[in-house]
Amino acid sequence: MQRRTLITHGLQGALAAAAWSLSLNAAAQGKAVKIGMLIPQSGPAALFGPSSKSCAELAAEEINARGGLAGRRIELVFGDAGLPPAEVSQAALRM
Repeated sequence: MQRRTLITHGLQGALAAAAWSLSLNAAAQGKAVKIGMLIPQSGPAALFGPSSKSCAELAAEEINARGGLAGRRIELVFGDAGLPPAEVSQAALRM
């Protein structure tokens, strides 16, 4: 299995599981399900950031094209995981 395929399928599964659990609380509201993702956009691991973001966006597009999650669209919110730990925890709290 190619690395890209593995990453794409892994992100699809993670997005679907996270979105499903989040949609249970807000199913009656009819709003889009927002999923926060911390990916390295700066620092030494920033090399992996663009591909991680692209894979997550591709997975969200595929899920939305199939009718979304329980009829609701998925919206991704990205945070930078390449910052110092204190800043990353603040970014996670903002999400």
